[in-house]
Amino acid sequence: RLVGNLDSEAVVQNKLSHSIRTRFLRLLPLDWNPSGWVGLRVEVYGCAYKSYVADFDGRSSLHYHFNQKSMSTVKDVVSLRFKSWQAEGVLVHGEGQRGNYITLELHRSRLALYLNLDERDGGTQSRSIGGRVAVTLGSLLDDQHWHSVHIERHRKQVNLTVDGHTQHFRTQGDGDSLEVDQELSFGGIPLPGKHGTFLRKNFHGCIENLYYNGINIIDLAKRRKPQIDSVALQVALILDNNPASTIELGEHLDAVDYFYFGGCPPSTDASRCENPTAAFQGCMRLVFINGRPVNLHHVQQAKEFKYTGEEELCLPNHCEHGGRCSQTWSSFDCDCSGTGHSGPPATTVSAVNEKFSSFVSGDSESASSMSARDDLSPPLYEPSCEAYKLTGSSSGYYSIDPDGSGPLGPTRVYCNMTEDKVWTVLDHSSSAPVRVQGSSPQKPYVMKFNYSASPEQLRAIVTAAEQCQQEVVYRCRKSRLFNGWDGAPLAWWLDQAGERRTYWAGSLPGIRQCSCGLQENCQDMNYFCNCDTNVNMWSNDTGLLSYKEHLPVSQIVIGDTNQTGSEAVYQVGALHCYGDKSMWNAASFYQDSSYLRFLNLQAELGSDISFYFKTSAPSGVFLENLGLKDFIRVELSYGAPLAWWLDQAGERRTYWAGSLPGIRQCSCGLQENCQDMNYFCNCDTNVNMWSNDTGLLSYKEHLPVSQIVIGDTNQTGSEAVYQVGALQCYGDKSMWNAASFYQDSSYLRFLNLQAELGSDISFYFKTSAPSGVFLENLGLKDFIRVELSSPSAVAFSFNVGNGPVVLSVKSHVPLNDRQWHYVRAERNVREASLQVDQLPLRFLEAPADGHLRLRLNSDLFVGGTASRQRGFLGCIRTLAVNGVNFNLDERARMTPGVSSGCPGYCSSSSSLCHNRGRCIEKSSGFVCDCSQSAYGGPSCREAPSAVAFSFNVGNGPVVLSVKSHVPLNDRQWHYVRAERNVREASLQVDQLPLRFLEAPADGHLRLRLNSQLFVGGTASRQRGFLGCIRTLAVNGVNFNLDERARMTPGVSSGCPGYCSGSSSLCHNRGRCIEKSSGFVCDCSQSAYGGPSCREEVSVSFDSKSSVTYTFQETFSVMQNLSSQASSVSRESSRARENVAFSFLTSQRPAMLLSVSTFSQQYIAVILATNGRPLPPAANTL
Repeated sequence: RLVGNLDSEAVVQNKLSHSIRTRFLRLLPLDWNPSGWVGLRVEVYGCAYKSYVADFDGRSSLHYHFNQKSMSTVKDVVSLRFKSWQAEGVLVHGEGQRGNYITLELHRSRLALYLNLDERDGGTQSRSIGGRVAVTLGSLLDDQHWHSVHIERHRKQVNLTVDGHTQHFRTQGDGDSLEVDQELSFGGIPLPGKHGTFLRKNFHGCIENLYYNGINIIDLAKRRKPQIDSVALQVALILDNNPASTIELGEHLDAVDYFYFGGCPPSTDASRCENPTAAFQGCMRLVFINGRPVNLHHVQQAKEFKYTGEEELCLPNHCEHGGRCSQTWSSFDCDCSGTGHSGPPATTVSAVNEKFSSFVSGDSESASSMSARDDLSPPLYEPSCEAYKLTGSSSGYYSIDPDGSGPLGPTRVYCNMTEDKVWTVLDHSSSAPVRVQGSSPQKPYVMKFNYSASPEQLRAIVTAAEQCQQEVVYRCRKSRLFNGWDGAPLAWWLDQAGERRTYWAGSLPGIRQCSCGLQENCQDMNYFCNCDTNVNMWSNDTGLLSYKEHLPVSQIVIGDTNQTGSEAVYQVGALHCYGDKSMWNAASFYQDSSYLRFLNLQAELGSDISFYFKTSAPSGVFLENLGLKDFIRVELSYGAPLAWWLDQAGERRTYWAGSLPGIRQCSCGLQENCQDMNYFCNCDTNVNMWSNDTGLLSYKEHLPVSQIVIGDTNQTGSEAVYQVGALQCYGDKSMWNAASFYQDSSYLRFLNLQAELGSDISFYFKTSAPSGVFLENLGLKDFIRVELSSPSAVAFSFNVGNGPVVLSVKSHVPLNDRQWHYVRAERNVREASLQVDQLPLRFLEAPADGHLRLRLNSDLFVGGTASRQRGFLGCIRTLAVNGVNFNLDERARMTPGVSSGCPGYCSSSSSLCHNRGRCIEKSSGFVCDCSQSAYGGPSCREAPSAVAFSFNVGNGPVVLSVKSHVPLNDRQWHYVRAERNVREASLQVDQLPLRFLEAPADGHLRLRLNSQLFVGGTASRQRGFLGCIRTLAVNGVNFNLDERARMTPGVSSGCPGYCSGSSSLCHNRGRCIEKSSGFVCDCSQSAYGGPSCREEVSVSFDSKSSVTYTFQETFSVMQNLSSQASSVSRESSRARENVAFSFLTSQRPAMLLSVSTFSQQYIAVILATNGRPLPPAANTL
């Protein structure tokens, strides 16, 4: 029931409790108005509605895969709309191996929900009846009409709603979480014979807006996301323009390596190819496989060929930015004219193949294939006026490329840099004032504006800008903007997307007013626009349009100038935008485990990645995107290897003798005594004289060396001599596998001892505590325990069913003296023994008729006890039971109250870790944590100097590196651009020479990625990036780091210290001032002006003009300070004045400068009659 108003002015609103989707509304009056008036006026307000529909034919279903093996939830929300002409069918189904399941199905035209949260009883296959719930709701739901379903579960409470009718119920049993294995299926059950399936018939009908816990399942399926797949498999055959003929396959179709056209070869196995009829005789052309053309010339005389699909070099077009592709049989070329970009010349397939023969085999990564290249260059134009300002440019016309390396070309704009804000100005075709008469709402006046940029370029410029505005001048006489009777617009304008806008300059979207209406200063306050007064005099509704998402104005429509004496004059100004969001769109990473996640890169055939970074960290991954085997990564590193060795596991290692893993240096680099300190190895100087990089490899997990690879001896006079010595080892790691216990309630837990008939336990300990249990393992009655029973005694006790037995060794000196002591306790079927240090062995014989087997059923407790005795405080190492060493160090890392190793290494030396590196104790030594240092390496003494670009498209990993002679972690901004296409990869860092690598001619080309893009971190658990990244663009698309950083822990938006990041932003003593999204230059203390204090400040004089600058108060005021005059005069006489200026004139003589004081002293500079300035004259009047 909807209640209306009772008079002619009041407005009554009625809000529906639920949104409805309908084409028609029918209103039924229920009663007369008491005053007898008859009338009806209704406004209906709608809301946006998006429809995602999937059609199920009764033989198909959608599967949603979880990210982990199983999903356990305490809250679930499932919503959908469906219509069907079948009375039976499964809508939603999921179940787990532990017995949980949920099934929503149509059963006899009703909706049934089956839910079980209990686990199986023991290991049986029968379900727990106590937790199972079956609820039905609705009827005649197979009427081919839409029905809405909403399921909401929170623990045991469940709400099932069908078409607005809700049933509340609680599940039974003890469970309150739903555990589902691997996937949920929609529209059917994936395996009809699977246990727990109540109905085997799939759903036949349509499902709309299917959501599971906020995830749009149908949208994921339509976008072919990897989390969704379908079990239906069809083969379609299309002949000419006839409708497609399809058949469904009942089983999976495996991918094949070969396609046979025209029939099967005689030698082919019948299981691979079989002729159902006679072989084809005739001609074939335009053969495509997976949408890609096949070059039939490669078939030659044979009837069998292996599909490669890479020979048609211009399909698809590999020329970027609209370049035109042309090819011969073996090469293709790109015509880049008019694109605003440049590129390499023609590529010959055979030449590339020859050049890359060694690379494809994976034996080397020769640096000879990487060199500086002049014909690969970045875009010819800056992306914005803001970028031109950073280069020191002044106001003027410039060509900007708003999407950088994207598909859009450059456009010419005017850059106004006279203010702190840099304005980008775009003109259009009708900038002069226009007079309009004789238009009406039926035949309005229409003017379309053509801008100097394309709609796509305009959209890119506006999107990248911080703010845009456009002035609209509108003067009127007897010409209204809005109809005063019903408020309908009589004039309007179209935005950049062609949408009609009815708000006017100075107002805001959705508000049909003008500037005076918002400011409440219209000439007639009964109207919201001055023009709406409709008087026979000129009115003005001029203002600025500043909602940039609607700009620029693409068209203006005026429809009320047909009255007598009616006219309007309008003028739409140029589009003005300032700022460049992408230039300072930045994020700061302050945890090396933090990262930003974006959708995976669309980079199958090419990627163009660019960004700026600054950091003080020694290394880190800028971005990474993984596939099953393919990947792409850009990181801060130490340079690409030209020689390497393989470790015992066959893994490639690039550090050399004297260095450590992960540090691409030699011994001289760590010791800082290389013959050229610009390099980290003596051999890297590449001079024509013998150098030496001999040293020891000492990281034992990688030893011994199994293979050595040397790849840079092909230069004239180049040679290398190597010798790999014998493997030498010392020490015993198990001797120092230790754990420290600093809470007497803490312990380490291991699996119970296998010690039925015997046990041999040995370990070392040191402590200052008077007592404590070293280890204990319990059974129902049996037990075994070793403990420090007193400051000078160790006890070994056990019970095998004959009663407790205690064997003790007492020392004459205290054992809690913080020194290492050795304990060995042994038991077998004949006797038990205990030894402590070098004290005499104590033993006890077993009874001849007693029990022999020690039965234990609990975990082994080390350093503590399950029987609530006092735990051990101190350090235990080298614990061995029956010859098996226990890894105390690893288990201690995961246990509160216990730390790995024994303290004492770092405290013994203050010089182990340098440059603010932090020393961390280890069980057998120490490591240096360099995360807070600007250096890296084992002792935090190495500075990074290289950026690496690596990827794998199926031909094996490729690494392209650019090395700098200065550290890159200097807290200054550095520019990186990494590009890959089907022909080559390139990497540029700052102004260093461009490095490139050509792709193999017969290798894989497509980069297949299926995970998300990680920025500032990595999914492969490498060290993340610590520092700041800004202006990240991939394939011309700018990534909004600032917005994503606000929602991500460990990352903050923006970058602190724009001014500190560069010393060349403000020139000529200009002062750099930080802003939230950039900087401005304060030129008040400089003799120059402009955005970067580089523009000369000048003034023009005629013969009657001058400029006076007053340093002190006027003379009349100074007369009142006669008591101070003499002191000021004496101070002035001691002052030193510095004056500098330049001038340009054709007149002489002339007074250039005169300086005078209230005490009648003066200085004058005069241009003499001979054109030369006279020396400054100083005198007293």
